[in-house]
Amino acid sequence: FEIIAEGKLSGSATEIDITSIPATFTHLECVFALRAATGAASGNGTIRLNGDSASNYGHCGGYTSSGGSGGFATRTGGLTYFQAGVTLAHAGGPAGIFYVNRVIIPLYASTTTSTKTIMSMQTIGWNNSDNFTEYCAGFWNSSSAVSSVTLGNLGANYDTNSSWWVGGYA
Repeated sequence: FEIIAEGKLSGSATEIDITSIPATFTHLECVFALRAATGAASGNGTIRLNGDSASNYGHCGGYTSSGGSGGFATRTGGLTYFQAGVTLAHAGGPAGIFYVNRVIIPLYASTTTSTKTIMSMQTIGWNNSDNFTEYCAGFWNSSSAVSSVTLGNLGANYDTNSSWWVGGYA
């Protein structure tokens, strides 16, 4: 395992762009510690690979929390981003709390597979009554090697000190 890139925001941002990912590994793992910027009620992020905004993504998954459990809609395709892989901690929550998001893309460097699998898990907790875990599997329809990962947002910017690292497995 080797760290490819890492960083931390010094101010609020609408997206986080991780570029120049080398195709020298077999599997890619990304870990993001994210919080919504001040004033945001909540936040969901998006993932786009190689800047692709065409309808090439799909996902399904579920969650468990201190309030129960459930699933969210299965999207078998037609999405312009992978949404279920990124969650931002609520800006109204305790200071210093960040959602930890883990995204794995097996065979990310392959140019012979026509679809890349995306697996994700998110978790947060700050006391016995406020905790949440989400899990998801999805795909990106492309035979291109993944060379960039862009985190976008759905209504909430990323807050200062949101951070990330990206690593590769042989």
